[in-house]
Amino acid sequence: MIINGEKVNRRTVLKLLGGSALIAILPIALSDITKGRCYKKPLRPPGVLNDDEFLSNCIRCGACIKVCPTNGLRPATMEYGIKNLGTPVLEGYCKIYCLACIDYCPVEALKKVEVEEIKLGNAYIDQLKCILCMRCYNECPFKAVKKDEKGYLFIDNEICKGCNLCRVICPVDAITIEPCD
Repeated sequence: MIINGEKVNRRTVLKLLGGSALIAILPIALSDITKGRCYKKPLRPPGVLNDDEFLSNCIRCGACIKVCPTNGLRPATMEYGIKNLGTPVLEGYCKIYCLACIDYCPVEALKKVEVEEIKLGNAYIDQLKCILCMRCYNECPFKAVKKDEKGYLFIDNEICKGCNLCRVICPVDAITIEPCD
């Protein structure tokens, strides 16, 4: 086959056609993928006061992820939806008193906050899964894990900062953290 006076093999023509078709249908495909889907709500690092404002300011540079001393921050994947893709998500745990992520954010998408004001999420213990190993009770830096009168563990969300440590160290996945709105 000859295109613009040059001889082109069949493989090159098929690549060009396939690439053109992909570029043409990608926006349509992505909108169909995200329409009506429920994505996992991300647990954000400290300093996110409003998720919409954060999303419009975050340039997805990864500076906060790189400086996290616990390596708890990761770039969001598609499980959080396209709009969150590449933004920092707390999947490990956060040393709430550190705030390095806020200091290193080049565009101030993460706002300066006092430690007392930080609330990343609310933690819950699934009593059916909990084996009473006491790891969360012993390790919680805020002493938010309590025992009820029957000896079952629960989390006092008035004290809990949502740092995710309890969820990370739980050997049976009995703890969930629901991000704050």
